[in-house]
Amino acid sequence: MSLLRQSVIRSTQSASRVSARSYSSAPNAGPSMIERLQQAGSSFAKTAERSLGSYSEPIMYNLRVAGSFLKQVYISEKLAPPMHLKNWTDAYRQIWQDVSSHKWWTQTLPSGQWRSR
Repeated sequence: MSLLRQSVIRSTQSASRVSARSYSSAPNAGPSMIERLQQAGSSFAKTAERSLGSYSEPIMYNLRVAGSFLKQVYISEKLAPPMHLKNWTDAYRQIWQDVSSHKWWTQTLPSGQWRSR
C-alpha cells in the first residue's frame, strides 16, 4: 500500500474516532459534515493515487524532502510572521494608503518601482 493511501486511511480513522466521540449525543442526525469530508478526501486520494500510478511514492518522497528543506530554511533565516497586531495594521494601512493614492499610481507604474516593493 502506498504512503499516500496509508496516511489518508490513518487520518480518516483518527477523525472518525474523534467525530464519533464528539457527536455521539446527536441521535440520527444523518451523515455528518466530517463523514462527508472524509469520504470526499478518501475518494480524492484514491483518484490521485490511481492517476499517478507508480509515481505516487517518489512524488510523496520529494514533497517530504521539499517540506523538510523549506522548514530548515525557515528556521535558519529566522523567518516568522509578525507577532504584534500593530505590525500587521501598520503594513496594511501603508498598502491601503499607497493603493488609494492616485499620485502613487502615476509615479510608481511608469518608473517600475512597484517591482521592488
